[in-house]
Amino acid sequence: MEAKVIAANLLLLGYTKQWLDCGILTVDDLSKQCEVFQTGEDPNLEHYRYGTFRRYLTANKSLSDRGLINYLRLILADDDSMMAGAAARDLFSLTTLTDGQFKYACEKIDTLDGEWKTRLLTRQKLLRLLKKDGLSPSLFIKCLDIGDKIVQEFIVGLADKQQLTELAANGITRKVRNLAAAQVKHTG
Repeated sequence: MEAKVIAANLLLLGYTKQWLDCGILTVDDLSKQCEVFQTGEDPNLEHYRYGTFRRYLTANKSLSDRGLINYLRLILADDDSMMAGAAARDLFSLTTLTDGQFKYACEKIDTLDGEWKTRLLTRQKLLRLLKKDGLSPSLFIKCLDIGDKIVQEFIVGLADKQQLTELAANGITRKVRNLAAAQVKHTG
């Protein structure tokens, strides 16, 4: 494909050349996205970029350090903060990061605007700690105090009977309370 056509297609969908340079977007994928865009089926440019982010993560369950740097560079540069936030969440849920990569990703994501980032980073740090060290009494209290439904759903599988009883009574959502109550009966 000719350089002028590529540049026009990048501009049409809100991409920069950096997407191609980083290897997250291919010329072939760009061409296919332009065809879909021109049908009028989806006029939301951020949907195309977000789809590209998801395809990249799905194809790369473990990122190289360079791949992570490139991914985060594109998130940080995107004008759509909602889409960038979704792409940041996907980074944690669709890939396996080393401890160093996790720390780097948290530092970079923390520079973004939005309240969502504080919740996301708190959640991800707690989940990582729980997976690594298990559920201590002090960590259990912290999980209750932050009131994050995803964290509380996760700890149902780690909690002892006393903690499950506490979750069944004081879990943040009905789902957490029901899961904990069912687990109490199961461990009965």
